[in-house]
Amino acid sequence: MSQRAADLRDQLGKRHDVLSALSAGPRTKPALVEAVDKSRSTIDRAITALADHDCVEPAGKGRYRLTKAGRTGLSVYSDYVARTSALSEATALVNDSELEIAVEFLNGMDVSVADPQVPELALEPSTRLVKEASQLRGLAAAMLGSYPEILLEAVRESGLGVEIVTSQQLATSALELKPQAVSALLSADGVELRITEKPVPESLWLVTTPEGTHAGITVHADNGVKGVIINSTPAAVAWAEETYSSFRDATEPLAQSVIDCVVDQ
Repeated sequence: MSQRAADLRDQLGKRHDVLSALSAGPRTKPALVEAVDKSRSTIDRAITALADHDCVEPAGKGRYRLTKAGRTGLSVYSDYVARTSALSEATALVNDSELEIAVEFLNGMDVSVADPQVPELALEPSTRLVKEASQLRGLAAAMLGSYPEILLEAVRESGLGVEIVTSQQLATSALELKPQAVSALLSADGVELRITEKPVPESLWLVTTPEGTHAGITVHADNGVKGVIINSTPAAVAWAEETYSSFRDATEPLAQSVIDCVVDQ
């Protein structure tokens, strides 16, 4: 790491408010004093430091403007702040998730951390999306008792298409726990439960609504919901699609004989 690179990182952090003010257009130093609420001496030092890194240049009539490097530096810093802010909110979920969550999933994510007293309230954002969706695809690593009814209601009321990849053990457990709801769900058109022999690390899902595709991760811990992360950015959706496909490609539909055997017991 060069000293110049280290100093640039330091200046982007210390002077981002000046860069942000200049992103709206050229300004004089007195105008910057007013815009960022800093002293004239602080603005003088900021302009000198940013000019030394070719991020700011004179624009005539005592004004200064961002260079292309300055605009890029502001964008890089803003992206860093957004990612670290999101990570701060989701640290517990990222640590508890069995998935190696890609960096692309952190930028722009919405986080719902479960209240220990009412953990299923964290599911409300994802439940709303399911009710608006035309398609749901996902990996199921765990199941709460409310899941089959939520999906069955959406299938019946809005024709939701469902494709879930899970283990044989979880599929059988779901049928034993909720035989009527799960068998009704699996008999509906456009609903398929697929079995993988690979360990499913986490409940990851993709829902398609009129607004677009949304990707989510439901983190389960201690036999309950720890929280939900949702991200609708193209990069996050692409990562979720790739992760889902890596499991979906080597699956088989749940055998009807398994369904019949459990339901008839």
